[in-house]
Amino acid sequence: MATRYDGNPNVAFIDVGPFGVWGEGHTAASSRVPEDRMSAIIEKHIDLYANHFKHKLVDVNDDEATSEKPGWRFPETDYALPEGITLGDDNILAQPPPHSGFCDEMALAFWPHLPLILEHELYGGSKQGGVWVGSLLRKSVEDYRASCMSTHWRPREELS
Repeated sequence: MATRYDGNPNVAFIDVGPFGVWGEGHTAASSRVPEDRMSAIIEKHIDLYANHFKHKLVDVNDDEATSEKPGWRFPETDYALPEGITLGDDNILAQPPPHSGFCDEMALAFWPHLPLILEHELYGGSKQGGVWVGSLLRKSVEDYRASCMSTHWRPREELS
């Protein structure tokens, strides 16, 4: 994978996301990895990506550290940071306010040194569910000090 994508100018970043539902480490509906084993597994994946992607920005998803409790320091993200791996959050606007992007505290350790990557919830579903608030999307970009926003819908429809 690194041979193909590490130097590819068409690739902006690589997610550390090879396991769990959506590649975000969610295993309750799949392999059901016990909570006490998750950190060790995530650290092995961080090592694999850090060792093979030398020229491309790599991010670890916030949900691989926590998907349920707010905070800014977690073993998984603390492990990733010195490896030069940044933070990605793939669930902006997935929940109604005030939890529209509750992991923005995690960004505090990353943003002064590394670009941050956000991906919002599926625009259509979020809008239909009454969760989409454009001003909160902008606020999440500002609160995270995000450098990248991955669009998770049909770009023209979302833009309009």
